[in-house]
Amino acid sequence: MTITAYIFTGQGFDISQVYDYSKSTYYDEIAQYFYQIFKVSLPSYNKLEINDICRNEISAAILCLSSLEKIDYARQILPSPSFIAGYSVGQYLALYYAGCLNRENLISIIFKRCKIMNIAAFKQNASLVAIAGLPLSTILELIKKHGLSNKAFLSNDNAVGNYTFAVERSKINDFISICSNNGAYRVKCLNTTGGWHSKYMATAKPELLKLLDDTSFKESQIKIIDNTYVNDNKLKPENAQLTLCEHLVQPVKWRETMKYFLDNDVSEVFEISNFDLLTRMGIMSSREMQFHSLGLQ
Repeated sequence: MTITAYIFTGQGFDISQVYDYSKSTYYDEIAQYFYQIFKVSLPSYNKLEINDICRNEISAAILCLSSLEKIDYARQILPSPSFIAGYSVGQYLALYYAGCLNRENLISIIFKRCKIMNIAAFKQNASLVAIAGLPLSTILELIKKHGLSNKAFLSNDNAVGNYTFAVERSKINDFISICSNNGAYRVKCLNTTGGWHSKYMATAKPELLKLLDDTSFKESQIKIIDNTYVNDNKLKPENAQLTLCEHLVQPVKWRETMKYFLDNDVSEVFEISNFDLLTRMGIMSSREMQFHSLGLQ
């Protein structure tokens, strides 16, 4: 029997893959929530600027639109998964797929979470730096050696040799030079507005906990693997609120999530979105599993 897993995309997708989401079945619903929470209109596709996509709330809206459409498709066409996992905001989409959250709560929480994160990001002047080609242990040693231990934190452990760090903006050029001079073949400051999944988000935790305390999570019949602790207990109803708050300040352990799938005999993985961000990362982590992006079919 083929054991399958569904994975739900986070922000950081390829901008060139953004589709005409204004035609989505869910556009009016998403746009309504967007306006209620941010007091501005969600740009229609033909008015979207490249810099707009990099805004936390707009990329989250695009992910919601993309993923809701593909969830409908998956439910009709694909085999039911044994496991599901989400990358960053994708954790909430995974919870929705599993029936732990209804759609109203999903959309509202995602946008309110963005607003909370944006406020924290304004207080902590940091951004993300992607690094390819260096072992994680080497990067951590360089951070310690150059006195950056309280300035640079692991944000995303994507795959072997593929990492993202949250770095104080005043130290980004130093950090890039240090990594480049020590053998990294690609180091790039990402066009993001905050140091996501790091200690730079600590001030957002109390506000997110207040938000989630008002949310009722239901039990899932599918194993949901969280991306911080990488097990199937932390997103159960009794743990979900605290776990999702920890996700703000702890790195996304996606490489370990893929290892979890392998250890549990998953052989086929479907990325439930219009993008192939996680498919590309997955292929870097394992050639033993087959990865399929619904956006490429």
